Amino acid sequence: MTKGIFISTENTADERVVRVIDLLKAAGHTVTTSPINPANGSDLRWKDWYEQGCQTAIESNNVFLAIVTPGYDCSTWMAIEFETAWKANQASGRPRLYVLGAERPELAGLVFGRRRGPRALHGWRSRR
Repeated sequence: MTKGIFISTENTADERVVRVIDLLKAAGHTVTTSPINPANGSDLRWKDWYEQGCQTAIESNNVFLAIVTPGYDCSTWMAIEFETAWKANQASGRPRLYVLGAERPELAGLVFGRRRGPRALHGWRSRR
């Protein structure tokens, strides 16, 4: 089954991010990413990203995957994307929320349950 996956990352050119995107696409998933970091190039999505683009992109996917790269935790932009996904999840149960951390590459992600908070996953499937 094909799932739409939104990847939240401040560096779409990061080697690990590129590898994850390639693997997901090879598995038949549709992948949408955060806009290109303005420090690395231009992206037309910035024009309305905060007004509506971010919410539309996130809510049109079944999965939100935050990939933590060196600049992720100090980025207001990443915090806004995660908050947007969190609010959508709390309101409707989707997208499912996952985090792939830079410091714990063995952790496939976290799913944030509506009642129980974050739980570790073993792979891409939620235990919900």
